[in-house]
Amino acid sequence: MQTAVVWEVPQFSDNSGGRLSVSTTHTPGSLFSVGETVVSYTAADQAGNNRTCDLTITVQGSTCEQPFVPVNGEFSCSEEEDGVNCTLYCSDGYSFTQQTVHSYFCANNGVWEPPHSPDRPDCSLNRIANHGFKPFEMLFEASRCDDLELVKSFTGEFNTKLRDMLPNICSHDDVACKLEVISQGHCLEYNYDYENGFAIGPGGWRSNLGPKSGQDYAYFDSGFATDSPRTPMQQDGSARTGTSHYRSKRHRKITTRDHKIQIFFNITASIPQPSSRNDSVEVANQKRLLRILEQLTNRLKRTLAKQPLSSYHVSSEMIVVADPKSLESKRASLFCRPGSVLKGRMCVQCPVGTYYSLEYTECESCWLGSYQDQEGQMECKTCPDGSSTAYFHARNQDECKEQCKPGGYSVNGLETCESCPLGYYQPGLGSRECLVCPDETSTVTSGAREMAECGVPCLAGHFSRTGLVPCYPCPRDYYQPDHGRSYCLSCPFYGTTTVTGATAIQHCSSFGSSFLPKEESVTSAPEVVVSQGYQASSQVFHECFLNPCQNRGTCEEV
Repeated sequence: MQTAVVWEVPQFSDNSGGRLSVSTTHTPGSLFSVGETVVSYTAADQAGNNRTCDLTITVQGSTCEQPFVPVNGEFSCSEEEDGVNCTLYCSDGYSFTQQTVHSYFCANNGVWEPPHSPDRPDCSLNRIANHGFKPFEMLFEASRCDDLELVKSFTGEFNTKLRDMLPNICSHDDVACKLEVISQGHCLEYNYDYENGFAIGPGGWRSNLGPKSGQDYAYFDSGFATDSPRTPMQQDGSARTGTSHYRSKRHRKITTRDHKIQIFFNITASIPQPSSRNDSVEVANQKRLLRILEQLTNRLKRTLAKQPLSSYHVSSEMIVVADPKSLESKRASLFCRPGSVLKGRMCVQCPVGTYYSLEYTECESCWLGSYQDQEGQMECKTCPDGSSTAYFHARNQDECKEQCKPGGYSVNGLETCESCPLGYYQPGLGSRECLVCPDETSTVTSGAREMAECGVPCLAGHFSRTGLVPCYPCPRDYYQPDHGRSYCLSCPFYGTTTVTGATAIQHCSSFGSSFLPKEESVTSAPEVVVSQGYQASSQVFHECFLNPCQNRGTCEEV
């Protein structure tokens, strides 16, 4: 991108008053790229004297670079006085799978709002939905339905018969229909008192209409009366008032039970997509698909009233008869195959960095340690062994980074890692922090992996294999000025010490000699016999010199 720049042309003069010849590298109005450009003006007189005037033209580009590179999309940005506005658009044939922020703003400071996020929106392939379904529910009258196995057997028989007849009911040319039974059938029980016209619940008359006292009621010509015996006071009262007793005629109460089985099922329909994308043809196919599904209700009612769907002889104890008038349905709807989500009338594939969740029926971001570089997938790909991702929604394997090994850590548990400092350890892989050693213990080296490496360090003048207690004093002619060491240093120039456990080179008899520091590490001490069974023949004294092995074993420093 270049910008036209204008400026005031510098003026030249000569003390002779003669005419000057002026040349320049650029003229006002020239186009300049972002950055600095030197514009030179050179003036020369007739005698050949010349002077040059340099102007520095600086074109300040916006510090707001494009927020990110969208997949299957692009930004449309406009520069304004207060910053840069960018709007994200999907390319033709691509869409977003979720409602997301499409506008971004940068106030010329390089900071975008909303800020960058790993789960930034991407566009993925869309296509006109070519699958639909229509839900139904229906009642079947049954002689009984309290046997779950018989109900299950009936449901299976209904499923088989309807599936066999479905091509004649639903399918049209290139439209394929399928049956999906949602339940194994629900048993509904209705009790009726036909004499009084009351509908009674499954528990019967007594449990629903009877009083809480538990008295039984019967219906008499004179009205309701209880079967409970009269109290003596009631009997006496009747005698005193002269009320005549008469024998009531009890009517027989006829209670019957109706059993009905309720079944829920869906009928799905699909129409193939053209070999190459053709939105106008696909829209017409979608309308035809929904129209066929909406016509199913009346067709099913007519079919269910006839054999073989009208009645079922499940067993000698169970006969089921269809009730076509009870058939109910909901409006036909579109759906997408797993791997895509429905947006309006379009199926949009799950974008890279996501997978289709069967549990939530939507696109979910890939978890830590996984990625997905393809659209419309049912699961994410796992990072190679020993590696993971620093965030969700990883889009390719390059985002898998090596995990910190035991003894190391980092902010996100991935490379670049640091070793655990002294006094800390970490046995795990991919750790974000190290564990502190128990009280009054520490480690002798950084990068400790186990708590067993925590201990009390050897004091100066002492050593052990681990640098931790139990420790041994350095033998004569050796010293160790530091804590927590696994070796001792020999005195330079064949120097000797008068004690064991020397802590400084000053304890060596050769300390006053003239030598270079590096000679301490290259001068070998002669083999000497030391007290406490020590045998030393090296400049560095370590635990193997204590002859710790038994049964003719050998010790090697590793």
